[in-house]
Amino acid sequence: NALQQLQTELEQLLQKSGFGDLAALRAAVLDEEEAALIEQQQAGFRQREIEIEQQLKSTAAELKTNRELAKTGKSLPEIKAEIESASQELQAELKQDGALQQQLNENEKSAKQAKELDKEIKQQRIIFQRWAELNDLIGSHDGKKFRIFAQGLTLQKLVNLANTHLKHLYGRYIIMKRKGEELDLDIVDTYQAEHVRSMNTLSGGESFLVSLALALGLSDLAGRQANIRSLFIDEGFGSLDDQTLDLAISTLENLQASGKTIGIISHVKELKERVTTRLNVLKRGGGNSVVEIIG
Repeated sequence: NALQQLQTELEQLLQKSGFGDLAALRAAVLDEEEAALIEQQQAGFRQREIEIEQQLKSTAAELKTNRELAKTGKSLPEIKAEIESASQELQAELKQDGALQQQLNENEKSAKQAKELDKEIKQQRIIFQRWAELNDLIGSHDGKKFRIFAQGLTLQKLVNLANTHLKHLYGRYIIMKRKGEELDLDIVDTYQAEHVRSMNTLSGGESFLVSLALALGLSDLAGRQANIRSLFIDEGFGSLDDQTLDLAISTLENLQASGKTIGIISHVKELKERVTTRLNVLKRGGGNSVVEIIG
């Protein structure tokens, strides 16, 4: 029947599995707790196996990388010697770098001192230049330079005062000190685009007017320290035309009206009509002359 047939198949399977009978099979079967523990241990072993395999792969890759990086045929002592040599070279370079840094510090200090010295030199040069210019002006043993310098200053004041009078006498010209010279004068012609020329180029009448302006300026200059009440002019009127002569006499009359005594020495006949008080010198025989007071 079927049960007997199953029993026969079970016995055959037990024999193939190495168990003598069903009791031996049951004795070999673990209980549930022990089987679960063994399964848990087996799972742990499998996890550890996986980790070991990954670590082995990583180690192999690292070993391969290190082998590629360590492509040298030198021995360990040779490598140590090279390391020692490189260390000594590094120490030498550090020492040299320290020396260079010290040199830079000293150079910076020297540059600062040089800058301060240069500043002091510039200040001394300014002082020296001032004394050198003063020496050029007055530094001669006989005092000639100083006299000329002082006279030049006085002459410039005289020119300024004379130009004030010349503007009213004859507005065409301006008197100026010659550039580069202390005691020479030039004339500026305002009718010829401010052309500067020598005093020698003036006509007789123009020279008289410029001289009169200088004389009046000299009177003003001297009058700052003393009250000069008189002015004498010797000749020069004969070179003037009627218009210029009239202008010159009008100027002198204005000066007289301001309180100055004006004396004119001249032989020009036209002046007689303008001068009310005169001293005429009359010739007599035998080389004698007499003075006639008129006015």
